[in-house]
Amino acid sequence: MSFDDVNARLRAALPGVVAVGAVALGVWVFVGPTVRWERQAPVDLTVRILDYTVPFENYREHAGILWMLRHLKARRPAARGGSTPTTWATSPPTATTPTASATSG
Repeated sequence: MSFDDVNARLRAALPGVVAVGAVALGVWVFVGPTVRWERQAPVDLTVRILDYTVPFENYREHAGILWMLRHLKARRPAARGGSTPTTWATSPPTATTPTASATSG
């Protein structure tokens, strides 16, 4: 087998190798971060969200904070028990502030 024959075979196989490599890279781009997140260890974290700005009890304003805590796999330390990552402390609604059901459409 001469050098020209080997070179011709490699050139013929190159598009297939590139296609397989591109597919593998594409799969890794979409699957890799999920696999990394699944393998990530949970973080023991004590969090207290103070809500003194809005008297409603639906906590809609804090959806981003809760998403971030779930994404970081935050959990309460084992000594305190429970798996909820947050402890809520809110200001009680006053008689002059509307309730969440009165303001929702």
